[in-house]
Amino acid sequence: MILHSSPADPHQLAERLRTNTTDGAAVLARQALATLREFARAADPDDGPGILRCAEALRDARPTMGAVGRVIQHWIDTLPPGDAPVAYRAATHCGAVLDLADAACHDTVRIARQRLAASPGTIITLSASSTVRRVLAERSSDDIVVAASEPGGEGRTLAAALRARCVKDRDAERAVVDCGVVLVGADSIGRRCFVNKVGTRVLAQAARDAGRPFLVVAESFKRIDVDAPVVTEDRFETVPNDLVTAFLADDRFPPGNG
Repeated sequence: MILHSSPADPHQLAERLRTNTTDGAAVLARQALATLREFARAADPDDGPGILRCAEALRDARPTMGAVGRVIQHWIDTLPPGDAPVAYRAATHCGAVLDLADAACHDTVRIARQRLAASPGTIITLSASSTVRRVLAERSSDDIVVAASEPGGEGRTLAAALRARCVKDRDAERAVVDCGVVLVGADSIGRRCFVNKVGTRVLAQAARDAGRPFLVVAESFKRIDVDAPVVTEDRFETVPNDLVTAFLADDRFPPGNG
């Protein structure tokens, strides 16, 4: 007889996502999928309703981080039927969606690096997007400026990882004039605006005023089918899409809701 460990409370698992203020949307989306996979592995083989409740709790845990809801909803929408126990199919499908998310990130990073290769000069960014970090990992640290990104100061962490110069938020707007490109990540992207760390809108407007490209690098699973993504956390803000020169993204995930 196969023994299954008792799965954790879905609401406790969702709370871990809610209280994680260190990681960005791409990392949290993967954490949500990995958490759901472990829940399914520990669940009763035929407990489809329980696994679905866990998925829904994780999907709704961070409305501001649209990427989290998007990957979980994609898992719900595309869970394949079959004769195997639902818990096995659920866990296996989590792995498939994780692989898809990894491929989306790989494609997005490649596309962004190709775009930046044609953009000489210094790049300024803010916060600590894992996708932005991967894009800039091969760039000379002398060509990178990072705003500190208060509250939280995640930009200091990114600057240290890239060995780049970190500037105070109040100086970032002026620094745009001396840079060639502004590059930021996103937590979710709607039809009219996108969500990112507070301070992004100031950089976007400064780029517009200075005639600098304002580029948003974000995987396709961060795009959701709404005009304006929800913002429920005061450390984030919406930025109008008409301030964006280009969204640099893959096309692995079809359009959908979070």
